[in-house]
Amino acid sequence: MKQPVVGRGDLIRSLAARQLSDQAVALLGFEPSPPSPGPGAAQDQDQRRGAAGGHADHAQAGSSTPPATQFKPLPTLFWRLERLEVADDQSEAKSNEESDRSREVQVARETSRPASRGEDDSTTRPLELLPLATSAELRSRVRHLSALRGASDELDIPAAVERIARETVVFDLPRRQHVTLGRLHVVEDRAEHLIPYWLDQDLTTDLLRTFYPADDLCVARIEPGRLEPAVRWPRSQAHRAGWPEPGVTLLVLGDLGCLNNATDYWLQVGRRMRKQGSAAIALVPCRREEVPDDVWRWWQVIPWESSPAGASSETPLDAAQLAALLALTIRLEPGLLRSVRRALPGGAGNPGLESRVWSDRAIASPHPLGATWNSEQLKPLRQIADSVPSQYLALIWSEIDRWHGRLSKSIGHAEVLALDCVNPEVCRSVVGDGRRREAVSYVQAAARAHGGLSEE
Repeated sequence: MKQPVVGRGDLIRSLAARQLSDQAVALLGFEPSPPSPGPGAAQDQDQRRGAAGGHADHAQAGSSTPPATQFKPLPTLFWRLERLEVADDQSEAKSNEESDRSREVQVARETSRPASRGEDDSTTRPLELLPLATSAELRSRVRHLSALRGASDELDIPAAVERIARETVVFDLPRRQHVTLGRLHVVEDRAEHLIPYWLDQDLTTDLLRTFYPADDLCVARIEPGRLEPAVRWPRSQAHRAGWPEPGVTLLVLGDLGCLNNATDYWLQVGRRMRKQGSAAIALVPCRREEVPDDVWRWWQVIPWESSPAGASSETPLDAAQLAALLALTIRLEPGLLRSVRRALPGGAGNPGLESRVWSDRAIASPHPLGATWNSEQLKPLRQIADSVPSQYLALIWSEIDRWHGRLSKSIGHAEVLALDCVNPEVCRSVVGDGRRREAVSYVQAAARAHGGLSEE
């Protein structure tokens, strides 16, 4: 247990005994003080003056010991309140919060094409991709990861008192520690199986640029199909090789190959960073248990999405079941995939499901704005969907309708008929007979216009 700090009296006595210089005394917050004459000092002085000659020398010799040096605290600056003005901090905080929220939505927004149903464009609302982590969560995690501790110019008075009072030799006066942001090198992994997280990467790097000094932040990107990153910000360094200099912290926005069983490359990067003295950190869109042990040896891994506090008692769906249910859609946006994943039991806190669905062989075109399905794989997927509890199907349909309800009629009708093929009862329950008949009539009319229905 650490001993308590001694008092000011101990400090003064230590200073007097060691005869420190005036400069050192001033650094500790004190200044020399001449000894004040005590009671009876004048009377003693008169007695010494009236003593005999023989005793004068003895009195002079007895008073030859110089008084101990005394110290007093330096003058302290105090503030006095003269006038009080109340600022409207709440309005300013609210304005800043709204500004941050609008920026976050602007970065992570997916806008659906306006409907062609004769509706007013003003009723068409944009759909937002819910980020894996909020701006506040990201700011806190990154500040903690890249924080550096160093000595400031301010003296650490308690530490100085403790050293001197314990008779230790003080070569350098201790300084208070302060925390600063170190240099940060960000690498965005734009692998194809990470497309569902691309907007999260953009949101994170844009957020970092709001509070990191321009000289201390570098953002690089590994484009799809490439192995080496290229700097994209600051623009003055664009296109140069994108690995950090020795001693600079590396932050990777990606899975380190954990979601596609390709960790060898990132293990090499981690070893290289360790050798050059750079901290290797990764913000990963997966759970801790999905990260292999050898990755933990070389990387500091931080899950991008927090797990919910209470676990659901229902059996979670796997990636194949989730893909089968989402195959009801004509196109699959990353935002729709995330909304469905989080709405299902076991989906919240498990963002890796998004990558596994996006990498499913049933996906024909994994475009960042919206993936499309391979028609040859739809029948097997819908057979899988038959085994999924009906309440999950109804839940997923509500999200699909929320995202695609304002798209063109052809998309909406096709998705209604797909739901009817998988589970007619759920279709009648959540869609209604009227909308189902409308979808059938629309397809029949389109078939007559084009000379007949295809087998699909």
